Amino acid sequence: MKNYIWYPDIFFLRVFLLDLMAYLTALLILKKRFQPGICMLIAAVSAFVETGLFWMMHRYLLYRILMLLAVNSVSTICLLRGKKWSLWVRGYLAISVLLLVCGGLLNFWFGLFPHLQESWIWYVGMGMLSACLCIYGWRKKKEQDLSFQVELEYEGCRTELQGFLDTGNCLRDPYTGSPVSVVPSIVLERAAAIPVEKIRYIPYHTVGQSGQLLRVFTADKMCVYQSGEKREYTRPVIGLAEDKVFCNDQIQILLNREFL
Repeated sequence: MKNYIWYPDIFFLRVFLLDLMAYLTALLILKKRFQPGICMLIAAVSAFVETGLFWMMHRYLLYRILMLLAVNSVSTICLLRGKKWSLWVRGYLAISVLLLVCGGLLNFWFGLFPHLQESWIWYVGMGMLSACLCIYGWRKKKEQDLSFQVELEYEGCRTELQGFLDTGNCLRDPYTGSPVSVVPSIVLERAAAIPVEKIRYIPYHTVGQSGQLLRVFTADKMCVYQSGEKREYTRPVIGLAEDKVFCNDQIQILLNREFL
């Protein structure tokens, strides 16, 4: 029977990196708001608890069961902070499966190369992978912060659109002074027929182009939703643009930066 020397600090670091990768990946899989700082805090607390329980318990199977049922459940609730049980269940399953798979692969790797358990190489590799996940997640978070669900209402017809806050869109109606948000003309023409007499033209310019005219009209109401909050704007000015100005097919309305 072999005797193993257990190092709490190395155990803590290993668990922290595995938990952090699992939490970051789970948020990306579930397409939830990315919060790397919260992930690091929860991973650190979880790793501290796991290290303490591993030190106090003498039965590994009981330790694993407690980790799977208790620690993972609490970590999932703290990470997602939602009110839907379905979200918690999906988050718990995602985190548990990721931890089991990553832990299994890591044990298999150490079984083939036991001398690497004391090497700094895998810690650097796990840290770099976690950093890559953070960078990718931060980019996704920036996109999420500028993405909105928009509901446009005109003469009793409501149209739901995927909106993006364009910080470079400073277009204003020169006649009313109102900020102008831009929608592909084909999107609104399919949803609502806008009378010709309601459309007017305003000048605008882009990089490399000037002296252009944009068709605009005044809608009845526009509601902007994000993170459970609703903001309502009356009589917003909407520009009808050609589809080619939208480089992303998922974006259906470019909100004016005044709505920031």
